Amino acid sequence: MKKNFKKIVLTESLYNLLLILLENTYDLDEIFFFIGNSLKLNDKYKNNSYEIKKNKHHRKMIRIILSYIFFIKLEIICRKNKLKNLQVYGLDHILGSDYFKSFYDIILFEDGTKNYCPEEIKKAMKLLNEKSIKKKISSKLVLETPSFGIYKNVKKIFLTGILDVPEELKNKVEIINLEMLWKNKTLKQKDEILEFFNVKDFFYKNKFQEKTIFLTQPLSEDGILSLEEEIILYKSVMEKYDEKNLIIKTHPREKKDYKKYFPNIEILDKKFPFELFKLNNVKFKKVATIFSTGAYNLGEETEVDFYGTQIHPKLEKVFGQINNF
Repeated sequence: MKKNFKKIVLTESLYNLLLILLENTYDLDEIFFFIGNSLKLNDKYKNNSYEIKKNKHHRKMIRIILSYIFFIKLEIICRKNKLKNLQVYGLDHILGSDYFKSFYDIILFEDGTKNYCPEEIKKAMKLLNEKSIKKKISSKLVLETPSFGIYKNVKKIFLTGILDVPEELKNKVEIINLEMLWKNKTLKQKDEILEFFNVKDFFYKNKFQEKTIFLTQPLSEDGILSLEEEIILYKSVMEKYDEKNLIIKTHPREKKDYKKYFPNIEILDKKFPFELFKLNNVKFKKVATIFSTGAYNLGEETEVDFYGTQIHPKLEKVFGQINNF
């Protein structure tokens, strides 16, 4: 029997997905998920989802042709599953988002510091206000639309307020609090979210109180640093800590084998939102990171070593100056 879906989720981020589920009021099997960046869902939801794969071709004309084929595929999936006229919850800057921004209303959820980044907002505003006829025609041909909440079809933006909200977005933004959203969930709803991420029993079988946890980021996977530069950077930071009491928590999108580079350090590569640690009252001695905002989601009592983008010139060039909050 065909399911009666109530909403669409478009995301490639576990953190973003957690925010959506915390705000969600529908049963999870009433949601259709479009998932990017090889994000894997619980097998229970495999019939409720479609995996979006990146177009790796570099020639512009081929990319345009493949984009149209991809948009047609998305249209077929949406019609087949009776998703037309539903709202889309999630991200508006990833593969597939231009299609949904063009034909659906979007409810945007935070994706770390990107939603506050002046450079990203500036690029989106430039595209929105583009006056060049050539650029306008090009944007129409490839269904290119402004991202990060700027486009007209983004009706609402849920942020946690980790940085100042950009002036251009203030009329759409609602500030949310993860802990309050979690607190307002029933025990059954909490269990459903934990089962969704396959971690229902995980937090009860491990002791973390004396540990320092280091949050990595997909810097080489995203082409920001080379693999060699990234490992050298991490080694320079991790030598400041006792290996016996250090845990490396890998980012969900990373593919590198950290055990190869850090054989004496415990590697936690289970894929789930880091924020679930705090929501389940898991305590660490300290959390360290280059510039992952997830480090601040363990509560004020947890000490944070936040090194910031100025630790490497390439990071500062791409992301701007992100310091300790």
